[in-house]
Amino acid sequence: MLDVGWDWEKLTFELPDEVKGLICAIPISTLGGGLDKLAWSGSPNGSFDVKSAYGIAMKSSNATVFSVSWIWKIDLLPKVRLFLWLCAHNSIGVKVCLGRRGVVQDEVCPVCCNGSEAILHALRDFSHLKHVWNQLGVTASNHEFWHVNLVDWLSLNVRKNDKLHGSGTPWKIVFPFVIWIIWKSRNDIVFNRKGQSPKLVLDIVYQAKEYLHCVATPRLQTRRVLRSIRWERLEHGWRKLNVEGACNELHGLVGCGGVVRNEDGQWVAGFSKRIGITSSFAVEL
Repeated sequence: MLDVGWDWEKLTFELPDEVKGLICAIPISTLGGGLDKLAWSGSPNGSFDVKSAYGIAMKSSNATVFSVSWIWKIDLLPKVRLFLWLCAHNSIGVKVCLGRRGVVQDEVCPVCCNGSEAILHALRDFSHLKHVWNQLGVTASNHEFWHVNLVDWLSLNVRKNDKLHGSGTPWKIVFPFVIWIIWKSRNDIVFNRKGQSPKLVLDIVYQAKEYLHCVATPRLQTRRVLRSIRWERLEHGWRKLNVEGACNELHGLVGCGGVVRNEDGQWVAGFSKRIGITSSFAVEL
């Protein structure tokens, strides 16, 4: 390799111009002494990250892929947000989930001893919870609430803009606290042999209102500031280098150029270079 590019004369065979263009477009550092290093192909910058590895793993498996990225955008306590994420992935410690992992053989609900304990059973369908949901304004005729699958149930309720009757607290704040406190109550019953608190609904409403007034991020109106993008005058004695890349999307040919100007905007030096064949993203880098 020469200082100005590849030394094609050293090849004992001729490469097509298109292949040469692809090779020329690969950036090579002149500071590393020509040594190779490992790079992760799953990310644009070559650095390994768990997100891209997870994406590759999911593509190679037969697992059902669904998007629950909306969970991380909810304004909630981190522990409650994580609980929602675990619920959406069928990963909390109900008997059905534990049975699927081979931890237990008996999947019967330990509270009512009637039917399998799936997540929806533990948080919604258990008969002793009906009055809890009813007191919170969920009627028995609400088909959308009682008959949708788990992920849709979570998604619909944390996006509702309705307010809890009598308190004015948004339902999308109340609902996560409902299932979180129901889950903690279930664990007290199973592991600590405690009965369900008669003040369960009051605790839910109180904690939701406390979070809303003390923790929740206020939604301030953002102001848009218009700023013109233009060349700005420099201090005396300084020079500014402006560079730009261009790509012919039809043929993939890319190039770059730059100009150096003084504090008065007068041209001092400039350059232009043909890079090769690559993407517009690569030429900007």
